[in-house]
Amino acid sequence: MGLFPNFLGIRILLAFLNKDSVSGTVTGLARALGESRESVTEALLELRNQGYIDYYSRRCPRLTEEGTRKALDYQDRISVAQDHLLYDGVDPVTARAEAQIIGSYASDRMIDFFRLSRGKYQLKRDLKSREDPDAASFCRSLGNGVFMFPFVIYRSVFTTGCKSISVAQDAFLSPCSVCVREQIGTVYLQPIEIAGCTEDGKYVKNRVISVEYMKDGAFAKGNTDSEGRFGFPVEALQFVKIGAAGPQQLIHASACLRVTGSSTNQRSASEVMFTMIF
Repeated sequence: MGLFPNFLGIRILLAFLNKDSVSGTVTGLARALGESRESVTEALLELRNQGYIDYYSRRCPRLTEEGTRKALDYQDRISVAQDHLLYDGVDPVTARAEAQIIGSYASDRMIDFFRLSRGKYQLKRDLKSREDPDAASFCRSLGNGVFMFPFVIYRSVFTTGCKSISVAQDAFLSPCSVCVREQIGTVYLQPIEIAGCTEDGKYVKNRVISVEYMKDGAFAKGNTDSEGRFGFPVEALQFVKIGAAGPQQLIHASACLRVTGSSTNQRSASEVMFTMIF
């Protein structure tokens, strides 16, 4: 069955599910929801016709098995919408109120999209609650799976007047992916070929051929998977909180990398600072 056009009907399902009403009677529901008895009675009859409410005993209506499944579905949709709003910085009171409307009427496709940010919100919330977030807490918060994160690659060393963004930024597809298995995480970067003209007008192509990461004061070689992606352990990341505590606080996870590229005529290596932002 599709979504209800009647918002009150959804609220009644959730009231039964969460036992928010004083009693299961029409009067109890009307009082708990701040609606008239007439409106609640009309909504209950509609829910009965949909097969979600057993209303044959009018003094004690209850959810059917299908009604319980539908109520749980709406509860999950609303929770997903609320977490999405919180992740975007909406204050908790507003997020809770607006999530009820969004979760009730948004399409399944939109809810699935919101669900992608839910894990990131929970991750951010968990890491912000820790005084010193680290790789272990990062992986535990994510759980097993593959997750996508935006990133930026800065020059490790630059002088006044030079751009701070490294040319290596264009050498990888964005976002990067983080694979976590049994609380062990690996960051993967997908290299792409870049092309351009040198200062003397020569057309050259360049592609990254290796990525190393800083470990105990020295560079260690990363791994390459079957898809040609370069990987390095999450343990190489340093986690830093940016800004005052609150919804707008950011967390950066950075690692010093040495990226080696191969062009038409030569190879070159540069030290860069890789930073994930969430």
